[in-house]
Amino acid sequence: MRGTIIDGWTRVRSDRRGAPLWRLLGPRVRHDRDFAPLLGPDRASRADSFKIYDDAGVVQAFGSDWGVFPFEPLPAIYCAVTRMTPRGTPAGGWYPQGRISVEAALRHYTRDAAYASFDEQVRGTLTAGKLADFVVLSQDILTIPPAEILNTKVLLTVMGGRDTYRDEDFR
Repeated sequence: MRGTIIDGWTRVRSDRRGAPLWRLLGPRVRHDRDFAPLLGPDRASRADSFKIYDDAGVVQAFGSDWGVFPFEPLPAIYCAVTRMTPRGTPAGGWYPQGRISVEAALRHYTRDAAYASFDEQVRGTLTAGKLADFVVLSQDILTIPPAEILNTKVLLTVMGGRDTYRDEDFR
């Protein structure tokens, strides 16, 4: 299920079916410019409101593998947490009540995405017996101010227990 605008019917239906919600985060999309004129203020206030879905108990599977949006997850996490583009627009965030925590965004990219692809038994969490898929970042994005997420570098990527990327400065 792909959602953009939520209403009471969607919330009830998706919660009962247990269907995961695929989310593709686009740091370059300007909701205030691209969506608001078409949707009007009432519907626009619910457009891509990640918190509404979280509060409804819907599993959101964030992803970065669709070529319409950039592939880098860190700017997309920043957008979900601040409701702003990496350029800081719109000021204060697009309907900031739709923000989610960094922890929630990470969960949606990992555990929830594995659930949505029926892979939760082999990936999605760091658990003994599962594939060792993880990254090492230059900063702890759970403790830094959200704006600093944009300055965070990926130092190491491990998939299935094997290095697939290593920054030249990482030892």
